[in-house]
Amino acid sequence: MTIPTLFLAVLLSLLPHAASAQTLCAREPVDERAPAELARFVEPGSCLLRFYPADLDGDGTRDYLVVLQRGDDMGSRVLLVVGRGSNGALALLKKNGAVVGCQDCGGVMGDPFQELEVKGRRFTVSNAGGSRDRWSSSYTFAYSRRDKTWQLVRVEIDSFDVHAPDTSRESQVHVPPKDFGKIDFADFDPDNYLKKR
Repeated sequence: MTIPTLFLAVLLSLLPHAASAQTLCAREPVDERAPAELARFVEPGSCLLRFYPADLDGDGTRDYLVVLQRGDDMGSRVLLVVGRGSNGALALLKKNGAVVGCQDCGGVMGDPFQELEVKGRRFTVSNAGGSRDRWSSSYTFAYSRRDKTWQLVRVEIDSFDVHAPDTSRESQVHVPPKDFGKIDFADFDPDNYLKKR
């Protein structure tokens, strides 16, 4: 094998890893084995913070939830639902820029983004933060086969004063249709969802 051929072979073997690595956030890198096919969903000025493989619509194919972090002053985040079509290619299905807490939105507790839990065709985003007054929130979305989208199905809010945790705790649970109507994942705003019809 000649030197140019060897160089080309080595270069080609590194390309998938390079494409993947370029999408990673430097401050809190995700697994370096992030699929290269996710790189095209990373918006300019953003990096890939987390990715979660799952069959989000129950069609038997692997989809992804992708958390991007923007390079703005607050470190805002975007959550993408990326699904696989009948042709096998991934496509952006839904996007929400409010559900995952920004990097600097947790107060003295730091980064508020706690976890993203996926169970079947539903997923839950959890955030927490505060200082003396602590708070946590979780938002659950489930896939509707009738509407062919993910909709808000449960909100849990908890808060308490660290100096009086037993007497100051307040917990709320909001569910449809009692507290809100159909809210598409893309339209969800944690500051404006109650009684929304």
